[in-house]
Amino acid sequence: MNRRNQRVRRTSIRRKIVKTKPSSPQKSKTFNIKQSLSSLFVWLLVVINVILIASMVHKLITPRSIPDGNIALNQDPIKISVWNGRGITGLANEFAEFLKREGFDVVEVTNADRFDFERSIIIDRGRRDLKQIEKLCDLLGINKDQIRTIAADDIQTDVTFIIGADYSNLRSYQSMH
Repeated sequence: MNRRNQRVRRTSIRRKIVKTKPSSPQKSKTFNIKQSLSSLFVWLLVVINVILIASMVHKLITPRSIPDGNIALNQDPIKISVWNGRGITGLANEFAEFLKREGFDVVEVTNADRFDFERSIIIDRGRRDLKQIEKLCDLLGINKDQIRTIAADDIQTDVTFIIGADYSNLRSYQSMH
């Protein structure tokens, strides 16, 4: 082989070294600002998640309080049957809607077997505490002496409310109108 060919080969094999310029200081500042904002955003999301989880745990742990107007104690509302003892159309439905708004479970709305009830009465079926029944009387505006206790196994309600001729004088009726 020829000496000249060897030199050419050597020169062609040599590699070029490319020098890179150092990054400008302005570029590194924007990169740092972007990185700081990203980090801040991530921490903000972490804080929001912690607050949401703490709120959820608090709701699960804290017992629900019952508003003052709601008589239904222990999350088990009193089951009420409302009977129209005057024969006035829609009267029992009006009282039933009032009792539902107050948190009671109105199971039945019907007419009484007769329409000559002079006074509204509460029939206690013996399934609830007397204090709960008395609170119902206070809400409706019925005197406690108008509570009758008649136990009946075949009736599915806790209380029967029979609307009498004194319905317009009841506190509950006056609050509805």
